[in-house]
Amino acid sequence: MDRERLAWLRLGAALGDGVALAALWLVIVALRAPFASGWLRAVDPGLHRPLAILLVPLWIACLRSVGSYRGLRRKPLRTLAGEVLRAAALGTVAAAAVLFALDLDWVSRTTLGAWAIASVPAVVSVREFQALALRVLRRRRFDPHRLLLVGTEPETDAWFRNPEWGIERAGLIARDPVLLADTLAREAVDEVLLTGPFGGDVAVLAQVCDDFGVPLSLDTTLPGAASRPELADFEGRVLLTFARVPRGEGAMLVKRGVDLVVSAIGVVFTIPLVGVLALAIHVSSGSPVFFGQQRVGRFGRSFTMWKFRTMVPDAERRLAEVASHNEVDGPAFKLRGDPRITPIGAFLRRTSLDELPQLWNVLRGEMSLVGPRPPLRSEVDRYERWQLRRLSMKPGLTGLWQVSGRSNLPFERWMALDLEYIDRWSLWLDLLVLARTVPAVVRGTGAR
Repeated sequence: MDRERLAWLRLGAALGDGVALAALWLVIVALRAPFASGWLRAVDPGLHRPLAILLVPLWIACLRSVGSYRGLRRKPLRTLAGEVLRAAALGTVAAAAVLFALDLDWVSRTTLGAWAIASVPAVVSVREFQALALRVLRRRRFDPHRLLLVGTEPETDAWFRNPEWGIERAGLIARDPVLLADTLAREAVDEVLLTGPFGGDVAVLAQVCDDFGVPLSLDTTLPGAASRPELADFEGRVLLTFARVPRGEGAMLVKRGVDLVVSAIGVVFTIPLVGVLALAIHVSSGSPVFFGQQRVGRFGRSFTMWKFRTMVPDAERRLAEVASHNEVDGPAFKLRGDPRITPIGAFLRRTSLDELPQLWNVLRGEMSLVGPRPPLRSEVDRYERWQLRRLSMKPGLTGLWQVSGRSNLPFERWMALDLEYIDRWSLWLDLLVLARTVPAVVRGTGAR
């Protein structure tokens, strides 16, 4: 709707944020100087000021990554504050990594932290001021964007609920090309919105709008469905895709990049530990040291998931002996005190060290650091249809299930947490799960 104004709105929001953040940085740097002590006093405050050139764009990028520049005209204060807070946390981590990579050890971490904290109320205040200014300008200057509805009455009046958005209802007419042409000929209409089910008349209605030079938009909302529409260009053909799974190419690319870097570093730096654990397993229970098992990955693809062997070598053949003692509901199998587990295997499971070889799966792209745990094919065959959606995301080393109780949770809750992760997915959520994984592993809660 009114894409030109929306583009200006987003640009104005980003510029306003940038000016506020830069001014805030200069103020905090100036206030820092009288309170600096020790070697920090020797650092010229003038060296800190130019860092705004690096930090402000980084903060803007973080605000964009958490969706702070989407839905600007309908975002409540609580939602905005939450987004800005997540962006500040993400920006602090990113800034610390950049400063470390550039070896800028003279930068005051206290100054950076104070700026990060103060950036939240600063950005929120600027956005609220911009919203107030838009309401004033709307009443005094701008002509409304007149929207003509064609088809059935829409289920929501969200377009017209806030007059300051500048969208005005130009009428509602039936899906009749002749009636549409007559209306466009006598009424001032900026855009036509086609509502209701799509049909063969779309091309005819589009041609009428083409004749008048008026844009035609399609309301792609599917009543009762949670799928989100997304436009894509495929070899010159415009596709409208409906999906409920995350599809942000940029964010998913960053996720894969983090997986590659962290897993590569993990594989290299854990080589001594892997050697020690492999020797311990071999000495205590013989070979093989590693255990490869077929698991189901994204969209049902099979792959071999690697772990340290924690059970006796013929554990899978002996599954029938203990199957009746399963302690979890659903198709999964978990048994506390499973007699097939070796002594060293019990330690590895309790500390989650048995999963170290899965860093190789992450490096290969079969798994991610964060995601639903990869199930067995026999488990997937027993899934209900709504549970299959957990296969739409690449499986992970850790996830919401692992940091929320693991095997202590009932199977239905396990599935619900995996689907919640998919629905809420963001880079921030991955960072949060990784941060919660460390204490969960240390406590060993639910590890079997």
